[in-house]
Formats: sequence, C-alpha cells, structure tokens
Amino acid sequence: MASSAFTDEFTSSHGGRCFFVDVDPAFDLQVSDAATVLARSRPEGDRAAFIQDLADQATRALPPAPEPTHANDDDDDDDDEDAEAEPKKAQDTPETRDAKRQVVARLVRSLEGHRLEAASDREFEGLSNLVLALVLSHYEPTDSEYPSLVSTLADALTNTPSSSSSSPSQSSAKAAAAPSLAARYASLATLFNALPTSTPAAADLRLSLLLKLVAFAAHNDDLAVVAPALAKLEHWLAEWDLGPAKSDHAVAEVAKHLVAKGHAQQARELVASHLARSSAGAQSSSESAAPLAATLVALSLAAPDLRLVQLADLCAERVGQTVSYDEIARACGVQAEKGSEEESEEVEGWVIDAIRASLLLGRLSQPSRTLSVSRASPVQAFTPQHWATVQQRLEGWKASLARVRTSVDRALGASAGAGAGAAEVVGGRRGEQDQEQEQ
Repeated sequence: MASSAFTDEFTSSHGGRCFFVDVDPAFDLQVSDAATVLARSRPEGDRAAFIQDLADQATRALPPAPEPTHANDDDDDDDDEDAEAEPKKAQDTPETRDAKRQVVARLVRSLEGHRLEAASDREFEGLSNLVLALVLSHYEPTDSEYPSLVSTLADALTNTPSSSSSSPSQSSAKAAAAPSLAARYASLATLFNALPTSTPAAADLRLSLLLKLVAFAAHNDDLAVVAPALAKLEHWLAEWDLGPAKSDHAVAEVAKHLVAKGHAQQARELVASHLARSSAGAQSSSESAAPLAATLVALSLAAPDLRLVQLADLCAERVGQTVSYDEIARACGVQAEKGSEEESEEVEGWVIDAIRASLLLGRLSQPSRTLSVSRASPVQAFTPQHWATVQQRLEGWKASLARVRTSVDRALGASAGAGAGAAEVVGGRRGEQDQEQEQ
C-alpha cells in the first residue's frame, strides 16, 4: 500500500545507526508517495504536474521486466514446479541505477527553499524517513552529491515559515497543518544517527547537522532538547578527529547559541572544558583557540561573581560617600533602560548580593537612587595606591617590632644580672652546708 511507507514500523534504530526496513519496496511507488506529500508545500496549480512528472521519471528509471521462462509441455512435473516458482525480479543495470539517482536527486532538490509539511506527526516522520531512505539506498557517503542532498533535507526539516510571504489566513492554515516541533526534532535526530563517520567528509557532515540541530533548538527556545547531545560534544569532536580549527569553531557556535538564550554559565563551562582538553592533548591552534579564549574571558567577566567583585572595587574607593545607581549599573553590566524601575530593581539586587557576600556594607536610598557606602573590601586588583598603603603599614609594623625587641632585650639583660647574683648566693650557701657535714 502507498501509505505503508509512512508507518513507524518501517524505521528502527540500533547502535546509533538507523536501518530502514521494507519488504521489496517499489521505487516508483516510493517516489510517488514522497512527491504527493512534498507537493503540499507548492502552489496548488503546480501540485498535480509536480507529482505526475516525478512519478513518470521514476517509472522510466525502472529496469526492464525479465522475459518469462517457458515450461516444457511434455513434462507435467516441470509444469508444476514452474507454476510454483517465483517470478524473476528485474535487475538494475548501471543505466537504471544512474537514472534512479537522478530521480532521487531531483526529489530532494525540490525541497530547496520549502518547508516540509504534513497532515500529522506520523506522516511527517514517515516522509522524512522515506526521503532519507531513498538517499541512503542510492548514494554512498563518498559520492560528491551525498553531502548536498543530506544538507538540503536537513534545511527543509528546520526551515521556518515566513509570515511576509503569505497572508495571515494562509499563515494560520499552515501553522495548523504543520507538524509539531517534537516531530521535527525526531526527524533531525534520525537523520543525524543515520550518517556514518567513516570518512572525514562524513564527519564534517555530521558536525554540520549537529550545529543545525542546536541552532534550530535555540531558535525555538528548546535547548533542553539538545542537552544530551551537548554533553557528548567533546567526545564526538575527539572521535570524529576534525582538527582543532573545526572543533574550536563548533564549540564557539554552540556557545553563541547558549549565551543568546541566557545559558552563559553552561557556555562558559563548555568553552573552558574544551580549551582545557585541547591544551592537555597538545592539539590547540593559536589561530582558532585565541578567539575561543577571548570568548571565555568575556564570559568570565560577565559572570555574577566577577560583577560583584567589580561592584566591591567601585565602592572601596567611595567609603563614606554615596554611589549612584547609574554607576552601579555600569559596573554590574545592567542592560535595563537607564532610570527605569527595572534598572533600579536589578541594581538593588546586586547590592544586596554584595552585602550578603560581605563585600560591602551600606544603605540604599530609593528616592535619591544612591548607595551610601560605610565599608567595602577591594578584591579585584591592587593599584599603586593600594601597594603604597600596604608599604606604609608594613614599615609601621616593622618599627613597632623593633621597639618591642629593644624592650625585650633590655628586660632579658636585667633578668640575666639578677639571675647571676642568685646563683652566687645559692652556691655559697651550699658550700657552707658541705663544710658543716664534713665536721
């Protein structure tokens, strides 16, 4: 049946690879099934011609049917055996194989600039699996067209509708008919798992698809969907052996999406882990690692702890004075509109966090939008003024210790004299006692 290609039972996953199972699939029916669903994303007037054209081309690509074998009329047993024998299957020739590849390539390229649509998630995943099965069964990873066909399919799975190209009613109708994001994620995951990593080109393709999946998830605020994949990113980069430049670029792209969606800490941990492993393995490249290291520095400076340190350093220079909300906002990198209530709330939150961390002590004034600083601990860096203060205190301590030492030496000297006299007295008394005992 034509609809059998869209059942989940025809797709299974094992060992990180996908296998498509079908009993004696008919190439022309597969192409016709796929073209019927793909036509929905095209103008209504072009759909019938699109389907018929691809179906006719697929039929012409089929190998010729084998000639029937004639049984011997004089042998009844042979007649029975021939009647029970299965008909011979048509065998592909180099010409028919090339013709089928052209049909598959045309089918996939018809997806360019279009968004895959389907009546249900089940139909959508079946369509994606069918197109992928056609590509995998007629192309090898080493073929020159293989990467472009896979990339075109991935783009169609992640392509988002444009509201400017259609009326509101058409947009709402498409949104209602569009499959869920879960179906698109599942189809992308199936495509990713089906790709081999046996060659450098295949590894590059798998990395490209992974980055598309991350970008698509970030676009839809669904980065949690790719969290398991991101946890394996370093392992995959090492397994694929892409080289430091491509690996650094991939980590930078992922970190960019994480930061854009408010996951700066996760991005910082990812970049730091990647740079640490690259340095440990002596695989880092100065040209590619330098921008990544700069990204790590920027992420570290934007970390909450660093912002608290900057706030404490600002207040350390203004002890006994007031600091405006605007100055605190600049030090902490507050992005809210200047003078807005949101800015005030963020500034007050940073000040409260700094007080809880024992970095400063002060009092906030909401009417005047100022912080009165009574105590602050500079923890960011030592300036020349700080070193001068330390030197003065050390010299003062040195002078105090010298005076204490002089006093102790004098006291010890006086004690030494008194101790000697006492020893003489004791010694004399013992001598008298010895003489008395002898007598």
